[in-house]
Amino acid sequence: MLADNTILFFKAKKTEIDKVKEIIRVYEEASGQRINLDKSELTVSRNISEQHRDEMGTQLGARTVERYSKYLGLPTLIGRSKR
Repeated sequence: MLADNTILFFKAKKTEIDKVKEIIRVYEEASGQRINLDKSELTVSRNISEQHRDEMGTQLGARTVERYSKYLGLPTLIGRSKR
């Protein structure tokens, strides 16, 4: 099983980050594969401050980015219609 190009969604809370870290640890232990956090990115809602976003990235061990433009060739921004 490969976990390339996976997107995880979770709330911007420390308890959620801790749970994601635990899931990653269990996955690595069970599969024998390692998640390359140097290639991992974290993006958050516009409602989250830059400081909180950076703190989350540090907690998770992933670099933070403003937003993803595409994922597997498809746009990642999904939102409400402006109509």
